[in-house]
Amino acid sequence: VFTAEEAWLARFGDAAESVHLQDFPTLPAEWRDAALAEKWERIRMIRAMVTRVLEQMRQEKQIGSSLQAGPVLELPGQDAQLLAPSGWAEVCIVSAVTLDVLPDDGHDIVSVSVSRDLAPGSKCDRCWRVLPEVGASAAHPSLCRRCEAVVEAL
Repeated sequence: VFTAEEAWLARFGDAAESVHLQDFPTLPAEWRDAALAEKWERIRMIRAMVTRVLEQMRQEKQIGSSLQAGPVLELPGQDAQLLAPSGWAEVCIVSAVTLDVLPDDGHDIVSVSVSRDLAPGSKCDRCWRVLPEVGASAAHPSLCRRCEAVVEAL
């Protein structure tokens, strides 16, 4: 709540009325995209399956954080195409995802498995993802390549 108010005042100044007193804008009907909504509903359903597996592992003290995991998703081709592996990793809040693409034979099969081993590599000090590339940079040995690029760009 405080961050939203602070951002609102930074954008509109101290004379602005509180962000919490604002009405939500009415969105134009042409902005609705049924195909996009259906795509993201499917992505959220698959993510929920991943989350259930990770939560069980967390309860069994096999992992402490979802970023320690690198799940394998067995998805029909149409589902595998919804996101790239890096996109699945972002959505599922894990360090990496391996996709096993199943044939599109009309079945709605989705399987999630997570190795008992932790994700390979070391933890990046900036994004906390566990990746094999952490430590490869001489200039920033505690960062992954993505974070190194961000830090170098500053």
